[in-house]
Amino acid sequence: MIFKRPDAKDNDGKGLFDPGRKKRMNRKLNKFFNYYDLKSMIQAFASSEIPEMKEFSRTLISWREEIINSFIVVKRRHTVDKDTGQVVSNIKLNNGLMENRNSIIKTIKKAANGYTNWDRFRNRCLYVLRRNSYPLLNPVIPPKKVTQ
Repeated sequence: MIFKRPDAKDNDGKGLFDPGRKKRMNRKLNKFFNYYDLKSMIQAFASSEIPEMKEFSRTLISWREEIINSFIVVKRRHTVDKDTGQVVSNIKLNNGLMENRNSIIKTIKKAANGYTNWDRFRNRCLYVLRRNSYPLLNPVIPPKKVTQ
């Protein structure tokens, strides 16, 4: 919503950034906004004297595609939350799984006080991160080929 083209039009042919356009409730900001207000809010952040606000506006502009992609619904799941009884239906794209994997690898490195052997470190990470792996009591050694 924040990063639509300035000349974009809706289904009725009205400009999305028309200041007189109907405002919608934004739950995160707890205020009514239209596209024009959001665009002017980013410009106000950029022209602010507060360095954090300027940095925030630069962040919004530079991470535009990533912010838009974070709202894309990847999968719909229809389940009922046992605490609230509400239907939870949208699963959005995020990097939670990768952050979890990186955290596990860092924990392995910290617990070992560093690995000197790359193959051992790699094998330990693969063992921990794969669900269907199991340790071998006797290592599997491929048979040597006999050359004549």
